[in-house]
Order: sequence, then C-alpha cells, then structure tokens
Amino acid sequence: MSAGGVMVILDGSRMTDREVLWDYLKEMLPLHDYFGRNLDALYDELTEYRKPLTIKLVGREQMETVLGCYGEMLLDTFLDAARENGYLDVQI
Repeated sequence: MSAGGVMVILDGSRMTDREVLWDYLKEMLPLHDYFGRNLDALYDELTEYRKPLTIKLVGREQMETVLGCYGEMLLDTFLDAARENGYLDVQI
C-alpha cells in the first residue's frame, strides 16, 4: 500500500466543470505533461505510477452535483485504478 508515500488531497468543490477538473488534476497529481485529459488516460497514469500515493477526495457531494454522471465515472476511475495498483490508495 501507500504508507510512507505522498498524500494528495483533492477538493471536489474546485472541480466546477470538465475543463477546470482536468487543469486541477494536472496541477495536483503526478501526471505526465502529455496527459490526455480524459478518464482512460487518468486510469493509465494512475495504474502505471510506481511510488506510494494516497489520494483523498473531500467535497465529493459538490463535485457530483456539478459534474453529475461524469463525477461518478471519475470516482470509479480512481477506485478501479487503486484496485489495480497496490501503490495507490484512494480515500473517498
């Protein structure tokens, strides 16, 4: 698991639309410069990351209210990536 690694706290209330979401995730997470700004690319980045990383999401309700189904798919992407990558811990 990600004990002893980096913790990133994501604030869902800052994810006010898709464009802002991807800018915010690029700022907060260790993503490559060529990151594709979509859920598949996020999954790939998170499952390939090989250092302990904890992602904690606060403000989930605000994010889901604004992003709707896309917000739910984002959460699923984080959780699926954590199941695949033992270095990644996602707290929602």
